[in-house]
Amino acid sequence: MPLSEKAILCACEDVSVHDVEGAIAHGYADIESLKRYTGLGTGPCQGKSCEVGAMRICAGRNAVPPAAQVPFRARPPLAPTTIAAYAGLPPEVTGARHPAGGLRPTWGKGAHPLQPHAALPERVDVVIIGGGIMGLALAWNLAGLRAGRVLVLERGYLCEGASGRNGGGVRAQWTTPTLIELAKESIAFMARFAQELGINVWLRRG
Repeated sequence: MPLSEKAILCACEDVSVHDVEGAIAHGYADIESLKRYTGLGTGPCQGKSCEVGAMRICAGRNAVPPAAQVPFRARPPLAPTTIAAYAGLPPEVTGARHPAGGLRPTWGKGAHPLQPHAALPERVDVVIIGGGIMGLALAWNLAGLRAGRVLVLERGYLCEGASGRNGGGVRAQWTTPTLIELAKESIAFMARFAQELGINVWLRRG
């Protein structure tokens, strides 16, 4: 695509309108999925300059109607908070927390936007509870080994935790020969994984 035709939507991460439209065409239509697929909103402004534009594109492509649009999930703390402020909180505040995860619910009421419409299979060989980095890695390797039917159960978004939500890197530890080899293998694994899936993970060696 010529540079003159590149309409930038997310200046922080160099995500164009073309990138977002391509993600929607592949089925990544809600804001949280767009964030994971394109990197939209993961830069310094955290979506303040691009989130609304992405929602409008989704609505314009009839991918997600305006009434069903859900902003990026808020990640506490929303602003830097001193330890002293937390220490001085009255006990009653804890009663407002979510009973399961200890966090305030941010999605509101009703069904989860990614709730599957089809019924779950009655019989599988392996059930993995939790679609985080470890759960999905286990499922991927079991599928590669043809270890039967694998089912991953996740109540929210896949890879919703800090390890999978934002872009990152391999932090090489050079203190022992074992750590050096592990770091080198991790970098090589990321390259193989991206090539096998045909995705751009912005892997840069430096």
